[in-house]
Amino acid sequence: MEMYSPSDTESTIVSFFHKDAIKLSSKLMTEKIKVAGRKAHGGHIRVSTHFYNSETDIDNLIKKLIEIQI
Repeated sequence: MEMYSPSDTESTIVSFFHKDAIKLSSKLMTEKIKVAGRKAHGGHIRVSTHFYNSETDIDNLIKKLIEIQI
């Protein structure tokens, strides 16, 4: 996926472009994965990780992104 976030950022907030960000974010939310779908700037998904997220949470996000074909 093409990244919206700059590659040199130190932020834990990561965004990537997606043609149907709103629909994808809704599907992820049904899987209990909280992200924000944005229409701005061509459509992107914003993932805001924090200290309470585990490596398993990130792995689950990636797994669901692969499974959900939108």
